[in-house]
Amino acid sequence: MLAIFISVFIVMWMVLKVAAWYRSAGYKAPRKFTGAIEAMIEFIYKGVIKPTLGEQAPRFAPYLLTVFFFILVMNLLGLIVIFPGGANLTGNIAVTLVLSVITFLIVNIFGTKHYWKEIFWPDVPLWLKFPIPIMPIIELFGIFTKPAALTVRLFANMMGGHIIVIVLTLLIFILAVMGPVVTGATTVVSILFSIFMLLIDVLVSFVQAYVFTMLSTLFIALAQEKGHEEHKPLKQKQTNN
Repeated sequence: MLAIFISVFIVMWMVLKVAAWYRSAGYKAPRKFTGAIEAMIEFIYKGVIKPTLGEQAPRFAPYLLTVFFFILVMNLLGLIVIFPGGANLTGNIAVTLVLSVITFLIVNIFGTKHYWKEIFWPDVPLWLKFPIPIMPIIELFGIFTKPAALTVRLFANMMGGHIIVIVLTLLIFILAVMGPVVTGATTVVSILFSIFMLLIDVLVSFVQAYVFTMLSTLFIALAQEKGHEEHKPLKQKQTNN
């Protein structure tokens, strides 16, 4: 719990630091750490959120950017073996489940009429919907598989990296009974491989935060689709103009 609150405060500090810069310096480009944070914000917003959500991007960007930085900070803190790190938060399925449930709620609460129509009465042959509602059952099941995939993907990837490091470290003690020569060689190899895996985990921390945000954006975008009937008034208005 302490690690979660620490992650929250770090994310707040990072975001407010960028906001404070623009309040004081206008549109002058920030440098150093603030510039790095702004670059990540631009990368996620213009590379993932805006192209996927289009005009709906400003509506959902605050949540998506928050979840990206929150997961990233938790991932990186989990790689630090001393305080304030050491807690593998995203390697805890309860944490990843809560994040996935939040995405699940946003997707379904803000889903359009067309989204719900495609779930309960999709555009497929009638015999797939009546008398046995095969497709509606499959579509309804898909609502719950999406957050499940988000939960397991993040949890498994982050837990897997930590397990490999722990196993490599335990080899030192397991092979200690084979003599000092074997123990010394095992220690060197295990430490080198552990450092290598930790460096890989730094990259994985960014990748998994990006993937979770990208999938959440995609799921939200799919729920924001509009049917042909909803597009007609807009097309008529453009034609009249």
